[in-house]
Amino acid sequence: MAAKDNEGDIFAIPEFWRPSKWLTQANVDPAGSFFALDIESNDHPREFDFLPYPDVGLSEEGFFKLPAALGSDATTTQIPDDNDKSTAEEAIEDDNNADKIWEDLEFVPEKPNCKTWEDFNDRRTVAHRPMFLSEAGSSAYDSLLQEPEDYLQLGNSDIRLVNQQAYFSCLLHVALAQESELFKKDERSAEFTSTLANIRIPGYSRQVLDAVEKECAACGKLAIDLATFAKKVYSQQPSHCAIAFASTVTQVLDVIRKHAVVDTPTPKSILGLQNTIRSMASILRPLEILSREMNYSSTDEEVLTILFNYASISDNSDTYTRDISREILQIVSCTWVEFIEEWIGTRPERGIPLSKKDGGTSKGFVKVGTQTFIDDFGREIQDVDFVLVEANIPEFMPPEIAASIFQTGRSLRFIKEFHPQHILARDDVLSELGPPKASWLYNWSDILQLGSEAAAYRDRAVEAIESAPQNKSAQEVPVSGSAASALTFFGCSDDKLEARLQASMQTLSMPPQYPQRDGALADIIQRRLQAETASAVTAGQEPHWSLVPALSFGNLALIQAQLVGRESLKLLFDKHGLHMHLKLQHQFQLLGNGLFCSRLSHALFDPDLETTERRAGVAREGGLMGLRLGGRDTWPPASSELRLALMGVLKETCDSVTVTAEKSSHARGQQELPGDLSFAIRDLSEDDIQKCRDVDSLEALDFLRLSYTSPPELSAIITPMTLLQYDRIFRLLLRVLRMLYAVNMIFRDINFGWGRFSYVDDVRYRFVREAHHIVTCISAYFLDSGVSIPWTKFEQGLDRVRSELDIPFAQQAATSAVIGPQQVCELQETMLDQITQNLFLRKRQQPILELLEGMFGCILRYAKYTRLEELRRHQELKGLEEPAAIYNDFKKHVQMFLIVCRELSEKARLSAGSRDRDSARDTADASLLSQLLTKLDLYDYYTN
Repeated sequence: MAAKDNEGDIFAIPEFWRPSKWLTQANVDPAGSFFALDIESNDHPREFDFLPYPDVGLSEEGFFKLPAALGSDATTTQIPDDNDKSTAEEAIEDDNNADKIWEDLEFVPEKPNCKTWEDFNDRRTVAHRPMFLSEAGSSAYDSLLQEPEDYLQLGNSDIRLVNQQAYFSCLLHVALAQESELFKKDERSAEFTSTLANIRIPGYSRQVLDAVEKECAACGKLAIDLATFAKKVYSQQPSHCAIAFASTVTQVLDVIRKHAVVDTPTPKSILGLQNTIRSMASILRPLEILSREMNYSSTDEEVLTILFNYASISDNSDTYTRDISREILQIVSCTWVEFIEEWIGTRPERGIPLSKKDGGTSKGFVKVGTQTFIDDFGREIQDVDFVLVEANIPEFMPPEIAASIFQTGRSLRFIKEFHPQHILARDDVLSELGPPKASWLYNWSDILQLGSEAAAYRDRAVEAIESAPQNKSAQEVPVSGSAASALTFFGCSDDKLEARLQASMQTLSMPPQYPQRDGALADIIQRRLQAETASAVTAGQEPHWSLVPALSFGNLALIQAQLVGRESLKLLFDKHGLHMHLKLQHQFQLLGNGLFCSRLSHALFDPDLETTERRAGVAREGGLMGLRLGGRDTWPPASSELRLALMGVLKETCDSVTVTAEKSSHARGQQELPGDLSFAIRDLSEDDIQKCRDVDSLEALDFLRLSYTSPPELSAIITPMTLLQYDRIFRLLLRVLRMLYAVNMIFRDINFGWGRFSYVDDVRYRFVREAHHIVTCISAYFLDSGVSIPWTKFEQGLDRVRSELDIPFAQQAATSAVIGPQQVCELQETMLDQITQNLFLRKRQQPILELLEGMFGCILRYAKYTRLEELRRHQELKGLEEPAAIYNDFKKHVQMFLIVCRELSEKARLSAGSRDRDSARDTADASLLSQLLTKLDLYDYYTN
């Protein structure tokens, strides 16, 4: 059946036995090839032959002769070979008999015959005739490609052949982004072009080689992009982590080039070349993805976040990609991890350490900057301190661990600055303690090993601290590094000094040296280039990536926080009198000292004391003097008057134990109050100054404040913001103190008939009684409840913290509890927040405070009226309100004050189940506010 007859028959059986028609077109010369398949054919004599040898027969003499019994019958006879009857032409069926192939389907067994060496030497093989073009070898394929008729329609007839090994070597250089004899790089487009047009290698068409060249060019483009990225990063000098990543990229490129050019021979086939190129591209492609996600100005935290996210994603990839991404994260984050170790004190600091004196400097997520505090009313106060820059914290780092690291380093700086002889502040002792090194840990065995090493370090540190002498001065203990810091340039010649300077400049011009972990990374890359891709199986063997940062750095940070926090808190309590300084704020700023309140009230308000005001022709008698706020017209007083009136008030009322403790702590030769406590003038705006000029206004004493400067050792606890809050509370309590003195005076005049108040009308009597009741209740609420209750809780918290310091460190470490200066700061902040809440000093409580000030203003207007009336200054009385009008205004303010307070109390009860911080605070103070309402208006006198 002919092929043409079957074109329309869909059920026809393809004629696969027919040889390819292209074999007849190709100019194949089998004899010209050493590896031709018909080397035994008679038509093509061999270029070599067997060596001549004698006929093989039976020997009639000698050792190998046959026995006589066998005789000549045993001679070997020639066995006819049926293969001699066939020829090469008969073995190949003629195409004309192709239609008869299906006539005999039965198996015809061969006739058995004997095999001898003579038959083997005389055999004639039949040349194998290939059926397909792919079986005919590369020479047939090349001949067909070079045919002018272009039977394959590939357009390869005019393409020249080149050496295969040279071509492979050039392609390998292209994949490595290097030029070669056959391929040159265009500097503008960064693409490789062939130096010889229309070339190929034997056995492959141009189309096949185009695909291979594109694959090599794509790999070379990855290498070019990575090299360009690294070069730009070096030139622009961004963050340390970006430079470390660029260095790692350069290192990976060097390892790949060394492996492809030096360590392994050139591939022998296209498949071997493709396998090498794909292995290289699988390593470079993740790096190229990471470089595209980074900017040339990326910060440390951005670089680390990108690497961490990619490393977590690569867990779902093959083993080598996972290991390479983890090792790159380990290398790049070395500088960042070293900063954490230096900050918390497990590694000696290199270079210039962070100090509060160097404003604006920063390392990692810590900065020495001006910290601005803003209260509820928008008032700002600035302080230079270590600042936690949250924007510089990588996203993978848990916020609580970052805050713990920051507080630990901050407390350690306090120890190093004021107690350089302490065990935790000395680098020479640190090397002996041997703290574990922080690094990324990806499996449970390394995590458990770090935990055991950290526990051993903690035990050694506790033992060293407890065995160290407690009272040794800083001069007796040598500080490490002091001997090596001596200058050695004196006595050197100019040439020698210049040589040293040149060597130093060369050292500074060199790129920074980072810890080298290239051995591990190079090993992973070598294994990837030599081995098959393996799948990553990590389920159940490694922690989840969200836990890796906490498990890698949290354990060491916790132990160091316990050590540093405990020791710094001990020093604050025992060496610097922290408790005494805090108690001092309560005694004076919060008016917790009764003797101070009495002395201050007399010095400011008592009309019986000698006035400090200068009068023409009147000499001072030299007795006790006061400002006599309620009995003078000129205001404010001069600075000399303040010194005369307030002289000795603070020193005489300050607790003698407090002064003794302060003097013994700081070894002061002169009697100075702690924190240089003194009276001072408050900075006021123009509007506030105008209000202070009115002697009868509520703001008449707003210019007076207490000046306290926290010692440098306590600046982290008693901060400028806390002093601002203390000052706000003192300002309000001073107003209440004045109101209390004012209502006591008018109450005395009305009830005991002093002066011209032998007889008063009902309005005045009722006004004075109600004013006395209101002011007395409010002052009692402010001092006894609003201030005293939060302060009592604060002192209890301090006692609890102080008692925890007496607990053995092993018991504290077992509970994972961290105590430190930050705890005291939080307790103080909570106490001040509660006091400002109870005293209506928060911004959202401003309407209540305004009503309270309105009530106080009514009382002061009435006191002014009675003072002028007693002095018989009738001209000035004409422009003032009558007592009846003042009383009506007073009652309105009282009614509104009670209504607002009652609504606030009810709202606090309704929000008892809320989780909002302000609502919870309102709930805590609802009982205090209810007590105030009960005292002020028990029988609903004002509301009815």
